[in-house]
Amino acid sequence: MLRSAWSLLKESLNELLEGAPQAIDVAALKRNMRRSLPEVRDVHHVHVWLVGEKPLMTLHVQVVPPHDHDALLDRIHHFLEQQYQIDHATVQMEYQPCSGPGMPP
Repeated sequence: MLRSAWSLLKESLNELLEGAPQAIDVAALKRNMRRSLPEVRDVHHVHVWLVGEKPLMTLHVQVVPPHDHDALLDRIHHFLEQQYQIDHATVQMEYQPCSGPGMPP
């Protein structure tokens, strides 16, 4: 009984603190997106959290121009939904390397 209560408490705290879903490997997601979508050069600043049992995501995607922005955005959303069951993601598309804390020079 104590073991199941502890498990439930951990799950509840993770949800209350909007913790990351354990089933999503962010490093693998980045690799798979670059492999699946040739226009995607880099994926960074990825944040995943749960609201209820629903995963939400924000991410930056550096893309190779020129391309149809809206069509690529649709393909990124489709990839996230089909491969990771993420149907709500905010995607910031970038055309130049992102600079800032945590980014290589």
